[in-house]
Amino acid sequence: MSQFFIAQLFGIYFLVVGAIVLYRKQAIMPSIKELQKNRPVFLVFALIELVAGIAVVLTYPDVTLDWEGVVSLIGWMLAIESIIYLSISRKEMQFIVRKFTTPQSLQVSGIVAVVIGLYLSAVGFGFIS
Repeated sequence: MSQFFIAQLFGIYFLVVGAIVLYRKQAIMPSIKELQKNRPVFLVFALIELVAGIAVVLTYPDVTLDWEGVVSLIGWMLAIESIIYLSISRKEMQFIVRKFTTPQSLQVSGIVAVVIGLYLSAVGFGFIS
């Protein structure tokens, strides 16, 4: 397996998810709002996100200015976000979801995801070093 596998994996993932968010944000917003209403499903989602975040951070612990640092930052963000989701009340979660499911915030999120995806894909597949 290539040492760049994780860059390829995250690169493609962020490209696909970012493009879908940009293209279908009006369909995604209600889905996210519905997800947060179902606390058991959201709990499972947060637990899976925590495991993924910890796995990434254990593999890439240092936040640096290269692709490995970007991957580490993603892992830290996953872990921290999941801890927040697991530790806040339903009311606080609804507040956060309302703040981050606006058309503008989804537009920014989609653009950021595409940029990260392009960078990691370019590194992972050897277009840049």
